[in-house]
Amino acid sequence: MSTNIPYKTTDYLVEGFITPEVKVSEGFDSVGAHFPAAWLPLVRFNQEFEIHVVISRGTPVAWVGNSLVPAGYRFEYEAVKAGGAATILYSAEDVRNGIKNYAGTLVTAGEAVVQSLIDANVEVSFFAGIANYDIFEFQGSIDNPTKYKRYNFNPQPTVSFKMDYHFEYPVAGSTAQVNAAPLPGVAAFVGKGIKPGQWVTYDKASHFVVASADFTQGTGPKEAILGQVSQVVAYRDPDTLEVVQAVNYLDKVLAPENHTGRILNDLPNVRNGGITQKLAYANAYGVVRFGLQTR
Repeated sequence: MSTNIPYKTTDYLVEGFITPEVKVSEGFDSVGAHFPAAWLPLVRFNQEFEIHVVISRGTPVAWVGNSLVPAGYRFEYEAVKAGGAATILYSAEDVRNGIKNYAGTLVTAGEAVVQSLIDANVEVSFFAGIANYDIFEFQGSIDNPTKYKRYNFNPQPTVSFKMDYHFEYPVAGSTAQVNAAPLPGVAAFVGKGIKPGQWVTYDKASHFVVASADFTQGTGPKEAILGQVSQVVAYRDPDTLEVVQAVNYLDKVLAPENHTGRILNDLPNVRNGGITQKLAYANAYGVVRFGLQTR
């Protein structure tokens, strides 16, 4: 739940917000000790644990060797290998934090994340599951403190992911809206006119999208089909984001004024049309529910 914390220096705080939950029914987790790839670019900083998030809660994940990456890297890898322009790039923040690519070389700003994989002829798998929570930057080892990046510091040595579940995601009208969302890297569905029964896949940015508008699984790889839409609810206009229906009468709630002016610290209330954090954090117009159908 959001709270007002005006003395903090950044929006991206566990005290100031919680990455919205996406799970809505029973399922099962992966088995074993998993960890993210050490060469992933940084998504946002978590001040409570003083570490960067590299995969946001609810993001579809895939394998590179025995480590986890966002599932969209598979399509990015194929596009760049075929001569297309890279869209997932290392940033100046990655350079400042000494991130190394797959080859173990310090990255440069604007470097294609998958290029070192292509150079090493190392492929990315298709969808394996969905991140249970925010996944932090890998600290060098899961159980050997002598290999940690920082002395005696490893707040999340291993992680798990959901292999079967029913999910509810914020849905934005366009990729541009998600890219401009208040919560960087937020997991989201992207598209308009989504209907129950349509099949679900994902794009290079690891956003969920409809496989085809005609209720078929489309022309993309069947290995990337991960579920089927069961429900769509729109609360705002997908283009203007004007509220068209309230969320459970939250537009009637009187809440303390958010003096920070930051959306991440805002509660649903009468001033914002009762829009919940799940919608606000992703610039979303509604929610999409779907169940995994890969197992």
